[in-house]
Amino acid sequence: MHLFLVMSALLVMPVGGVVAQEYSSRGNLSQEANWTSLKNLVDSVRGQAESAQILADALSLCNAKKMLYAPTDPAKDTNGCVDVIDPRELVMRTETFNLEQVCAGKRCAADATTVEHMCELEGFGYATGYSTNSYSSPGDNTITRWDGTKWVAFRASQDNRFLRTITCQMIDFK
Repeated sequence: MHLFLVMSALLVMPVGGVVAQEYSSRGNLSQEANWTSLKNLVDSVRGQAESAQILADALSLCNAKKMLYAPTDPAKDTNGCVDVIDPRELVMRTETFNLEQVCAGKRCAADATTVEHMCELEGFGYATGYSTNSYSSPGDNTITRWDGTKWVAFRASQDNRFLRTITCQMIDFK
């Protein structure tokens, strides 16, 4: 029986040692995970720095050629550079439109949103001015305004000003 107890005691001792050994190695695994996270962070920053350097090199190359870096422009060269537009090749185009029953078959409201939309419909970038008119008896008339997504009609008695003319401008090539 003594032999059994001695053998049992010997078997238990290494298990206790292993538990202690595993417990002490947990700290090492945690430190290793922290080092791995830190290494991943450093690698990420290194990759971002390399990307920034590639971009800076491309900008510098295009600048040396007196061009702009525009890698998505269809007119780019093999380095992603495009020619700078000579401002002498541009012209300001201005046009005035007479408006008669053009806003969904009604008169157009004299508000900024409607005016800008009318210029966009004509292919111009922006409005520079407009003139207005009004109904002599607004009670039985409607005016239409652009609300940003659709045409909305309202009684002229709510706001009896409609567009007579608009002047639109855009920058274009000669």
